[in-house]
Amino acid sequence: MYHLHAALSLKVPKGTSSIKWEHTIGDELYSKYILVSPKHSDPPIPSALFTKLAAALITRLSPLAATADELIPISVAKDVLRQSEIESWGRLCRLEGGDTMLASEIVPQEAEDRRNASFVRYKLYVDGNQRLFNARPRYTGKTFFGELKFIFLLKIPPTPELNITSLTFVAFAVIDECDNPTLHPSGLDIHVYSNQHGLDVVDITTVQSLVGRAHWNNRWAIFDCSGDLARTTFIEGESNSDAED
Repeated sequence: MYHLHAALSLKVPKGTSSIKWEHTIGDELYSKYILVSPKHSDPPIPSALFTKLAAALITRLSPLAATADELIPISVAKDVLRQSEIESWGRLCRLEGGDTMLASEIVPQEAEDRRNASFVRYKLYVDGNQRLFNARPRYTGKTFFGELKFIFLLKIPPTPELNITSLTFVAFAVIDECDNPTLHPSGLDIHVYSNQHGLDVVDITTVQSLVGRAHWNNRWAIFDCSGDLARTTFIEGESNSDAED
């Protein structure tokens, strides 16, 4: 369903496959990340994925702890996307000793020498009171795992009606979430799962590191081998939608 590699990948001229282009995003929020080739400008985006990007943009551009009436309408978010310059990138690199993570629909795994470098850990704020009617939101950090499929950089032009007064950068990771991973019986930092749940669109600042995988009892085991560098610190009760360092 999401195999768009042929449409989205930027083909590197023969004899220059070792060349990699790096891009620093012009926003302090992304100071710990760089984007790495292949890059493609204005890539074709399926309508279902376009809608998911618009929904993520609503979360990003709406006021913190916005009520339903305060959220940006989906039609407005889609208009912003259409007016924006969009780039797809093949790799996301976390600086200061972090990992380089591959977008699996852009960079074919056979091009890499080692493990599947597309499975990642990411962390989001989740409202623990979302099922309680009229309860005040209570956000806590929750860890997720999944396969990094796409990386998109949005360059949003000034949009006065949304209080965007200058060129604004938003970088999204599209991740196929592992469905309900559970802790391995060993009690170690290993989680197991059977299927992948569906696409999450999150800010790249929530993506922390690569994880390893192996077959175990007809399921997949996820090995989280990273150290404190990739851990995001959360302050309980903050009403942010995504994690930030």
